[in-house]
Order: sequence, then structure tokens, then C-alpha cells
Amino acid sequence: MVTDDFLLIHYDKGPCRNKLGHSRASVIWHRTQVVGIFAGFGLLLLVASPFLLLATPFVLCCKCKCSKGEDDDPMPS
Repeated sequence: MVTDDFLLIHYDKGPCRNKLGHSRASVIWHRTQVVGIFAGFGLLLLVASPFLLLATPFVLCCKCKCSKGEDDDPMPS
């Protein structure tokens, strides 16, 4: 599996042979971490999106009320 890694074949032949600077295991581990981070953020977004969709009207309505202000009352008492 690791020996068939198409992204690392470049370092097995030609002028870049043995110039990777890291072991294959460390490169694979780093990729696993990066994919895990993106998958975690994706899962977090997937879980949070319904709450964000429900909260959006309340946030927008609050902004409308705040922007009107209380001093703009057309009929002062």
C-alpha cells in the first residue's frame, strides 16, 4: 500500500531519489492527520448547520430591531 503511493513515487526514481527527508510512515501519518482535521471540521459543520439555519432569522431580526433604535419612534409620547 505505501509502496504504491503515487505521490511518493517521484522520490523513488530520477534526480529526487532518496531526497524525501522523511520516512514514508511519517508522511503517511501527516496525511492522515490532515485528512482527520478536515473531516473533523466537516463533521462539525454538518452538525452545526441546522442550528445555524435556525438561528439566522433571529440574528437578522435582532439586527433590524437594533438598527431602528428607540429614538426613531414616529409618535413620541
